[in-house]
Parts: sequence; C-alpha cells; structure tokens
Amino acid sequence: MAPSAGRVSRCIRGGTQLQARAARGRPAATAATHSAAATAREARGTAGARRRAGMARLLWTRGRPIRSVAPAGGRPGPFRCAGRVPPGPFRRRAPAVWRGRRMAIMVHSRAVSAPRLVVLVGPTSAGKTALAMALAERAGGEIVSAGSQQVYRGMDIGTGKATAAERARVPHHVIDVVDPDEDMTAARFAALADAAIADIAARGRPAIVAGGTGLYVRALLYGLFPGPPADPDLRARLSREPVEALYARLRAVDPELAARVEPRDRKRITRALEVFEHTGEPMSAHQRRHDFRRVPPRYPARLVGLRPPRDALYARIDARVDRMIAAGWVDEVRALRERGYRPPLRSQQAIGYGELHRYLDGDLDLAAAIRLIQRNTRRYARRQLSWYQPHEGVRWYADASEVPIAALTEYLRTSNDHAT
Repeated sequence: MAPSAGRVSRCIRGGTQLQARAARGRPAATAATHSAAATAREARGTAGARRRAGMARLLWTRGRPIRSVAPAGGRPGPFRCAGRVPPGPFRRRAPAVWRGRRMAIMVHSRAVSAPRLVVLVGPTSAGKTALAMALAERAGGEIVSAGSQQVYRGMDIGTGKATAAERARVPHHVIDVVDPDEDMTAARFAALADAAIADIAARGRPAIVAGGTGLYVRALLYGLFPGPPADPDLRARLSREPVEALYARLRAVDPELAARVEPRDRKRITRALEVFEHTGEPMSAHQRRHDFRRVPPRYPARLVGLRPPRDALYARIDARVDRMIAAGWVDEVRALRERGYRPPLRSQQAIGYGELHRYLDGDLDLAAAIRLIQRNTRRYARRQLSWYQPHEGVRWYADASEVPIAALTEYLRTSNDHAT
C-alpha cells in the first residue's frame, strides 16, 4: 500500500525534489517539523501548485525513480511534480512490488480532478475516425489516437491515419511519434497520451480518444500491472530462438495467456516469458490481480463502441483495403524499404505491411497479397471485438449515425468536478 498524502511533507517542482517521511509510530513534533508543514501548506495553497496537482506512481529502480502509468487510488491525473525520493525511512518502508527490485511510491493530490474523456472503440473499418472528427468539431475538441500502428512515421495509408486535411480541421495527438524501427509499448503510449490530454485540458479543450488497440485504451484508462523492467540479455537470447519454440514454452508456463496471443506475436510472447522468468509467476496471474473491472479508472470517461453487423463490417474491410491499394499503399511500403525498414521489424509485420513486403520480395502476386490482407484484417476485427467483451462500460452502436453526439458534447463540456 502506498503512503497517504498526509505522509508527504512537501513537493516542490522547481527544485525537482520530493521530501517525504514514513510514519513509524508518532515521533515528537519539532520546530523543524512545524516549519516543514508550514512550507508544505504554503506550497499547496498557491495557484501554481493547484494547477500542477495530479497523481502519479514513482517506481524506484536501482536507485533511480522512473514514471509509471499504473493507476492509483484517489483522484487520478497526470503527474506534474517529478522528483527524487531521498534515502531514509520512507524509502526503506516502501513496499517491494517483486523480488525487491522495484519500489512503488504513490503521490497524489485532491486539488484537481482529471479531465473527462470520450473514448471511441471498436474494430477496424467501423467508422471511429469519422465519428471522432464529427464529435471533435462539434465539441471543439482534439483527438488522441489509440492505434498501435499510427504512432509510426511514414506509415500513413496502411494504418488509416488521419489525412493532412483532417489534421488541419482537428488537431491529432500521438501519431507520427516514433520511427518504424523504434519500439512502442502500452506503457509508453499511455505516458504520451497522458501528456497530450494534459496539454489539451490546459488549453481548455476536451479530448476524444479514438483507436482500435484495446491494450492501449486499457493502459490509458486503468494502467498496467507493475511488471519487471526489460531484460536486454534475456531478450537477446530469446530472439535467437524460433518463435514457434517460444510459443510452445509460453503454452507450457502460461496456457491462459497463450490462448490470447497470436502464435507468431514474438514481442508479446517474449514479454510474457520475461515476466515469468523474473517473477516466477505467469503473466496472466499478474493481470488477474490488476483486473481493470476492479481498478479505479485514471480518467472519468464514457466509452462508445461501434459494432456494425458482421457482413457489413467485412464488406467495409474489403472495400477499405482496395481503397488503400488504389491510394498508393504499395508505393508507401516500397518507400519504407528504401529507408531500410523491412521485416523482421515489428512495425513491418503489421497486417498489410507484412503481406506487401512479401509481394515486393516476389513471394506473392499482388492479388494474393490483397486477399491475405483482407482475410487477416477480418480476423483482426474479430479479435478487437472479443477484447471488449468483458468490459461492461462500453455503450455499443451498430452505426455511427446512432451515436448521441449532442449528449457526448454536453458531457465533455460539463465541469469535470464530478466523475461519472
């Protein structure tokens, strides 16, 4: 359990220093204690402190605090006061999350509540982009993308990224933030999205989150379990093994998770084996303890889902792939190859990109590549829908025209003083 706010004596952003103490009994009050308390009250009373108030979790790893996006109790919000926890009783009494490698220390404030969000989810080709644009223009808001492939620069057509004209009408965030050879994780996405939402709110505008990557949406709204850090040596060793062997090992140590992971998803398989190696527990067990259905949300939000009838959805998917090919998707992949971006980069194994790389390598003709893209996209859409089945908070609609945009606009414009 994290220390309560009463145990944090003061937090000064300018000095990037967090001074805290853990209560061990009731030490006698001293003049220094009263002075520190007065300083803390004065700091909390300033308008600047109120504006910067929020919450965060610091993870203490090898003597260095790092930011975490895991959810915290109390009123959530972006972390605005980065600091270092000094050695002493507070650090010694902080709870070890696993094997003593990392200490979790939570700091939060009740001065400001997190901004309200409208989160649009659903399978690819359901109409989320058009709905997000309509809502953002009606509410005067901005869009935060929650698509795992839209973060990559140079991957525009195949990811359904907002066009330049759409971005001129409505600002978009968390797109074009990394190169195709960089890693993007759910934790990193949530940190970027937190920063974008804080920036949008600071300008007095509402934020609309839209995307089909369920893990990213869940990380943003509910956080992630505090797993071990990446182990470069272990990952290097696992990278030399065939993905089939890694998946077989995952099925042996964590059959529950293996049933939810694609057999060729090397990144997720490697991470699951890494968690098991360092904690001795299956990753699925950690996830069950961090059940989003029992975790306080990090933001008050209304979740709106688009779920067209299956036949209509599949027809949209096939037509969308055809439009992407006509718009120059093959040339986009060719340009990526010229810049050195090819499989086995994870970004270049995404649906559509992997098949078009095979076409350009001469392994497939274009018609066969298109059929594979359409088939694999339909399968992905089914997985997207199944991801949200346990989530009772999503209000589903068969078509975007049924979504009550006026009510959502009013929700976004209403004061955030009260969570839903």
